[in-house]
Amino acid sequence: MRAFIIINFFFMAISSEAFAQRRGSQSQEKVRFEEIVDASTGQKKKKIRINLSGLDIPLQPNQYAQLWSQPLKPNPLAQANSLLALSNFIEIEGFRHANTKSDLSWSYLLYYSFLEAARDYLDSHGKVSLNLVPDLNMGIRIVKTYGILPETFYSGSAKDKTAPDYVQLRTELTNYLLKVKQTDAWLESTVLATVRSILNHHLGEPANRFLIGRNAYNPVEFLRSVLGFQVERYVMVSSDLSKPFWKRDYPVGNTTNPVYNIPLEFYTATLNNGIQTGYPSLHLADVFDIGFDAGPKIAIVPSFGLGQPPVDGLKRQYHFDYHSEGNLSPLLLFGYKIHQAQPWYLVRYFGSNPSANKDKEDAGTYVMSQDFLKINTWSFLIAKEALRDLEEDIK
Repeated sequence: MRAFIIINFFFMAISSEAFAQRRGSQSQEKVRFEEIVDASTGQKKKKIRINLSGLDIPLQPNQYAQLWSQPLKPNPLAQANSLLALSNFIEIEGFRHANTKSDLSWSYLLYYSFLEAARDYLDSHGKVSLNLVPDLNMGIRIVKTYGILPETFYSGSAKDKTAPDYVQLRTELTNYLLKVKQTDAWLESTVLATVRSILNHHLGEPANRFLIGRNAYNPVEFLRSVLGFQVERYVMVSSDLSKPFWKRDYPVGNTTNPVYNIPLEFYTATLNNGIQTGYPSLHLADVFDIGFDAGPKIAIVPSFGLGQPPVDGLKRQYHFDYHSEGNLSPLLLFGYKIHQAQPWYLVRYFGSNPSANKDKEDAGTYVMSQDFLKINTWSFLIAKEALRDLEEDIK
């Protein structure tokens, strides 16, 4: 009995010391909370946020080496983030290829994404749902088929309108195509002509040909001849453990830009080599993660995050399969910095509205750590040349 008491006392002492250490560590850790209202219940609750105190993070964009880019434009339509990001990406690439500083019309891509969504619905006789929220894949398809043009020649607003009513536009398109299905009136020429009429009423009709200096171009000629941008020279890069590595695949509806699936270490190496030699990349990322904070404009993995270093392919896959919201948003990577022997990146987020921050030239610009890149960015678009000899290993 005495031995039991001594042993029991020994373990109680160890436990008390452990609990004291835990209490001490918790009291020293500063945690930040914000009060939010639960949308489903209407009740107030507290939500944990990142605390930057004591962290050594290069927060100022002017500390980073940056590629040339146009200032971020106001985004009046959140569902068109991918098109705004893609037009910004092409602007940077146009400067890299042809030393041309262009200001491109994302509304032009929006016009034709609505037209092609209607075409897909028409071709399937209504069996494919009408998708009026264009993703990056649709944007690439539009650029390949219709090219692009400067915003000077297409603002995306009809002459008699100060700004488009996107809700009304979508409602009209949806109601018309639903009526087509109900009446089984699938005559392509009639349906697409009516869709164009609706688009022209709300967005204005895009120019088919325009002058730059003394030269006339159509949007495809402008894309290729003036900007030097060829869609087929770009690939998506991913690192997905559920699929074979060193293989290429094609997204549904896109036969031009394959997805290269490579191990995580090559995924990050390709990106780092690319940005340091002048290649931007356009990422699909989970921005609903707690590490993506609009307050200080950072994208990091917090100390209590699931992706604590070292981040490997298994942690990445686990995070994506079980903790990602699934709605991936575009992030344009256009700057980098080596800080404390670690890469940091400048990325542009298109879900923010720069018009609300007119005094800030860097509105919408976030600094991103490499661990956030590994955990939260699922794939990225980049020029094939940035992969150098790596492409030879992909079959």
